[in-house]
Amino acid sequence: MKKQTIKKLRTYTIHQALVIVLATAINGCTNIQSEDNIATRTAADINQQKEDVKTTLVNIWDAIEKGDIERYASYVHPDFTQFGETDPILRVGKDEELNAIKEWIKNSTSIHTEMEDPRVIIK
Repeated sequence: MKKQTIKKLRTYTIHQALVIVLATAINGCTNIQSEDNIATRTAADINQQKEDVKTTLVNIWDAIEKGDIERYASYVHPDFTQFGETDPILRVGKDEELNAIKEWIKNSTSIHTEMEDPRVIIK
């Protein structure tokens, strides 16, 4: 893999992971819980939610690694917005994100990601 591609991968991975975590949290919430309901959650429920977030992230990156845009798209919210610290462009909407990922995959080789010591906090 070229040095430039690695740098892009690292930059994109950090930004993408942050946005995906937010999108996953929003998408994964099937019901909004009241303050009273939150207090009654068990440790097992919270641990399951943490594992669900980790599994979702692994599946998202697996789809990207395999160039499976349709599977990746299933994780992207229609109102998705992507921005980064050094990106000159604000991408708004699911279609913009999918086009950017398609282009990135097309111009990259051997995309591979691993989560080392992932930590998820559920509040």
